[in-house]
Amino acid sequence: MDEVAVTAFFQTLVQGLLTGGLYALIGTGLSLIFGVMKVINFAHGDFLAIGMFITLALFRAFNLDPYFSLLVAAPVGFALGYFIQRVILSRLGHRLEEGSMLATLGLGLIVSNTLLLTFGAELLLGALGAAALTCPFALAAAAQDAATPRARTARRTWVSRSGRC
Repeated sequence: MDEVAVTAFFQTLVQGLLTGGLYALIGTGLSLIFGVMKVINFAHGDFLAIGMFITLALFRAFNLDPYFSLLVAAPVGFALGYFIQRVILSRLGHRLEEGSMLATLGLGLIVSNTLLLTFGAELLLGALGAAALTCPFALAAAAQDAATPRARTARRTWVSRSGRC
């Protein structure tokens, strides 16, 4: 196995674990909301998208790193959730379970289409500062070291010059 294939394998593995972790967090949030409040929130993914687009807007406008934009996106998400609870969901009364499905489904449609109109549907690419930095894994480095002597020399040179990790 060559150096590129090993690196691609481990990058794919880590990306899969991170994506799975994100899905686990989303599922945990849905379970928590339903377990505590008995609200079936069909707009849960749309609220997540709002946070992501807030991050994108802050990056475009102020070149703010995505990790630092969490300090803005999290309070905005909290305030939005509080507003939705007070204005829409608390008025459902005894019809909370059935009404919450319809209310959050309609709210999700409104949010997703508003984001589509605001940001467009094109693919967004770009370097994101510290969020785009990578760090070689010890296991991948060991596999590369075993693969070729040239890879071992190149890795030592890269790590010593970059000072990262």
